[in-house]
Amino acid sequence: MRCGTLPGSAHPVLVGWPDEAERRAALADAGIPRLLMVDPGAAPPPVAPDEDWIVRTSDERDVAVRLERLARRRQPRPAGLPPVPPVGLSPAEHRVAVQLASSVGRFVPVADLTGGEPAEDLEAVLASVRTALEGAGYRLTAVGLAGYLLELDEARET
Repeated sequence: MRCGTLPGSAHPVLVGWPDEAERRAALADAGIPRLLMVDPGAAPPPVAPDEDWIVRTSDERDVAVRLERLARRRQPRPAGLPPVPPVGLSPAEHRVAVQLASSVGRFVPVADLTGGEPAEDLEAVLASVRTALEGAGYRLTAVGLAGYLLELDEARET
């Protein structure tokens, strides 16, 4: 079953998983972001920075939110970003905050945030970093288990 396609489009496309694995690869080669619609009971695959997954039976509002996030990842980095406050952050937390802030609007893999070290302590570091960044007008979103996306919190921009 073909979930949806927009040939030649940079807009995210719905792709069935696992039944459309070949189509997923072709869309990836074309640089088109993909939202994998995973069959209930099927294991989702590891996702690339320009894709995400959701269970096929998910609410259509949840699907719309995932599609919107994928579309926003492709937007250029905005100018005039607010600074990241270093106050109250440990050296490790500050390093992660600066790394995320230097990649606003772009996917940052977990391996980049951990420097290749085991990621066991990353969640604790990110808890402090998230609080500091949210206070500066940013929103930090996990992208599956693969990494994170830092964006300006548009709800705070008035």
